[in-house]
Amino acid sequence: MGLRKSKGGIGFRTLGDFNLALLTKQSWWLIQEPQSLWAHVLKDRYFPHSSFIEAKLRGRFSWIWLSLLDGRDIILKGVHWQDLSGRSIRLWRDVWIPNLPAGHPIPINDSSVDLEQCVNTIINQDEWSCDLSPISNCFSDSDSSVIVSSHFWDSVGLDRLIWRTDRHENYTVKLGYRWI
Repeated sequence: MGLRKSKGGIGFRTLGDFNLALLTKQSWWLIQEPQSLWAHVLKDRYFPHSSFIEAKLRGRFSWIWLSLLDGRDIILKGVHWQDLSGRSIRLWRDVWIPNLPAGHPIPINDSSVDLEQCVNTIINQDEWSCDLSPISNCFSDSDSSVIVSSHFWDSVGLDRLIWRTDRHENYTVKLGYRWI
């Protein structure tokens, strides 16, 4: 199995990494299909008061749940948010601007900011443009220029996660295996 394809093998370099890529696909489905039956079962059991992305490891847990959280961590390193309304994207914590090194603005001068503030709070709803005036003293000039040049879409779309390395914006096991 570990031999190269040209030598008659399957081409796996590391079976552990391939297994993690497969588990990451299950985590991707949990994020993309939160209304599915198995997502509801897991939510009731392991994260009743949060989303899968924010779920914590606590109390009794199974090996499967621990593995899904490992897959979720891989996803969070390889995705960014597509901002359609800004209602579910946290301005200071989530990766939503791929052009910034951290993927989100960094507050300057240790400004006290609300880490749960959502992107929609800086969107002018009438023009669908960015309005940084209420918190302009929290951004560096370079972050401000990148944010202002970002495009905000519409009020009816839901924000969604996009896998960075796929042109179709979806996670695949092949891409995940390469990423890992």
